[in-house]
Amino acid sequence: REIREELKVLQATDDTKKIAMVSEFITSLYYSARDISSVVEDDMNQEGFKIQYIKRGNLLQPMVMKATDAEDELSNKKEINYYIGSMARHTLIQLCGYLAFLKLLIEDNSYPLIPILVIDHISKPFDEKNCMAIGKVISKAYESIGKENLQIFMFDDEPFENLSIDPSHSEDLVTETKSGFNPFFISFSSEPVNDEKNVPEDEQMD
Repeated sequence: REIREELKVLQATDDTKKIAMVSEFITSLYYSARDISSVVEDDMNQEGFKIQYIKRGNLLQPMVMKATDAEDELSNKKEINYYIGSMARHTLIQLCGYLAFLKLLIEDNSYPLIPILVIDHISKPFDEKNCMAIGKVISKAYESIGKENLQIFMFDDEPFENLSIDPSHSEDLVTETKSGFNPFFISFSSEPVNDEKNVPEDEQMD
C-alpha cells in the first residue's frame, strides 16, 4: 500500500525543469532541418512555434503564439495548440521526441538501458526533398548524445544518401541472392558438388 501511494505521488508530480529541457531539445532538433525541409520552414514562420512535451497523456504538442482577439493582432498574445495534419510533420516530431528521451535517459544514468533505437521505414510519409530532414535531425542529436553512446538501426527502402545519412555501416538486405528475411543468408551454388575426393578410396564406387 505504501508503494502504491508513493507511485501516485510520483505520477502526479511534474519535474518542470526536465520537462522544459526535453521540450527545448525536441524543438531544437526539429529546427535543425529548417534549411533543407519546407515542412520545418513553414512551421518556423509561425510566431513562437515550439514543441511542448506534456506529461499527462505523454504528448508532443506543437504550440504557437496567437492574439487573444482575432480582430486585433496587437492584443495580448498567448500560447495555443497548433494542429498539423501532415504525416511527415508528425513523424519528424516523433523522431525528435525519441531522440530527446534517449538523451535524457542516457545522461541520467539511473536505469539499466541498452541505448539502441530501431527505425522502420521512416521515409514513407516524406517527399524526396523532405526526406533529408531525417538525417539532419539524427546528426544534430548525435552532436549532443555522441555516436559512441547510441546506436541507431534503420530499415528503409530509400538509399541512405537520400535521407542525408552517413552511416557507419550499410547493408543491402534484398539482392538477387538473399532477401530481407535473413540479412546474413549466403546462397550456395545450385551445381551438384562432387564429394568423391573426400571419400576413402576403398569406399568409392565405380
